[in-house]
Amino acid sequence: MRILLFCVLAFSTAFSTSSCKKESKDKGSNSEPSTASSSAGASRPIAKSDVVLATVQLPTGAKIEGLANAIDNIQPGASAAMLPTVPMVLAQTLGMDLSGANLDAPISVLVVDPKKHSKPLAMLVTPSDASKLEAAAKAAGLVYVAKKKLALIADAAVAESVQDIAFASLATPPSEFLVRIYPDVVLAAFKDDLHGAFQNMSQLMSQQQNGASSAVQAMMLAYEEMILAIGDQTQVMEMRVGTADGASDFNFRMQPKAGTTMAALAQAQVPSTHALLRKLPKSTSGSFLFSGDLRAGSARQPLMDFSLKIMSVVMPSDGDEVMTKMLATWFESFDGQVAVNMNMDIANPQTPKFDATYLMGASDAEMMRTGWREMMRHMASRSKDGPAEMMGMKFDIKFEEKALEVDGVEVDRYETKLNLTDMNQEQRAMMAAAQVDQRMHVATFDDVAVMSLSSNSETLVKSAIEAARGKAPGYEPTGAIAAALARSTSLKESLVFTVDVGALAPSGVPIPFKLVTMGFGQERGALTMRMSIRK
Repeated sequence: MRILLFCVLAFSTAFSTSSCKKESKDKGSNSEPSTASSSAGASRPIAKSDVVLATVQLPTGAKIEGLANAIDNIQPGASAAMLPTVPMVLAQTLGMDLSGANLDAPISVLVVDPKKHSKPLAMLVTPSDASKLEAAAKAAGLVYVAKKKLALIADAAVAESVQDIAFASLATPPSEFLVRIYPDVVLAAFKDDLHGAFQNMSQLMSQQQNGASSAVQAMMLAYEEMILAIGDQTQVMEMRVGTADGASDFNFRMQPKAGTTMAALAQAQVPSTHALLRKLPKSTSGSFLFSGDLRAGSARQPLMDFSLKIMSVVMPSDGDEVMTKMLATWFESFDGQVAVNMNMDIANPQTPKFDATYLMGASDAEMMRTGWREMMRHMASRSKDGPAEMMGMKFDIKFEEKALEVDGVEVDRYETKLNLTDMNQEQRAMMAAAQVDQRMHVATFDDVAVMSLSSNSETLVKSAIEAARGKAPGYEPTGAIAAALARSTSLKESLVFTVDVGALAPSGVPIPFKLVTMGFGQERGALTMRMSIRK
């Protein structure tokens, strides 16, 4: 709750604001079959199926290559204990003897709807003793289909529905562990289950948020609709696992359907130069670092609509028309560039410490300041006659324009303080530990906006203004963070997010890795996401 307001304003909505800069044109087709991301290696296209939920391809059945290497890279030898052997899993799942299969050769598995099939898996293997393997399949009540020196083993109905895609697309294996998921098929099978899960979360969160059921339900409905839209608009999702540059990589690729919002969002992504990063104040620490460009292109309006639904949780009394008008000025002046440095000290969980400095690119600083002040005046007006209610809690809100001046720049202050009047002693103690009170300073100048958030926000905003204007040392990444940023740039990603796990962990607590990096971008019309774990 402490940074909910900024998260909604800046991140949930930021992708809606990229119309201020010229978008690069991607010559790749959105309808192109699934291909490799720049960080994942090449793979063959795979045919579409209306019945296959997912496929798993293994270069060898003896070991889950890629995944095992990634695990062992973090903790040597850990994969042997964590990963069961492929032959054992397949034999148990299919209920048959696999001694007639060459388990050192590649293996592919296809998954269909488990609600429609009691045995929803099909396996494609290379026989070492075809007669023995076929006899074992028949003894288990399964069908054995031989083609291209391969054998497809599955329940009769499953074999009939998947054999075309199996022999056409999975016969030539990739050189790495590869999972493909078809979101629209998955959601068609589990849409009701997804709805039930969101309903349960909504009820649980409503209870935890002091009965703010309408706001929570609105938020859960918005996220459910978003997931359904992503599933409907995505042709295929791929996951590859491996190692690179000393890190364990989990690479994800989402190939959108042509003409969709997802396709437009992918096409809008451009490699980031991280221009704002070094305008952040100099810092020797950073639990969380976020840098890059937020772009939406022609996907702007659908994402704006989604953002407004989330904003309704914070401002439930405001209609869409009012919110759209208030946010438009702010959004139209945001050019997409962003850099954030957050520090969190959780050594004492009862009194955690948090501070953050945010920089956002401004195509028109005056316009951005006008939009900011309009929104904050409106927020503060909601507590003029008593506490404002947000997510089932009551807050006293204050907004002061020109609260201070730094280097000739006007700085505004926005504060929220939890109103404890209706809370019992236990609730008050819990809220104090959660640190829901917040103080934020905001200034727009030159071509940037700066936001600082902490109990010492005045000092942070002063440092940020001086650094952004080149009058104080800027942020210089070092060590593993510098390496992570350099790799993201080499991969032409649009955004990168690093988490310094080593800095977050309490003293004396052993951790198997130190830095987690999330990289986002696009490659030939597909959205890409990379998670790298470094020791």
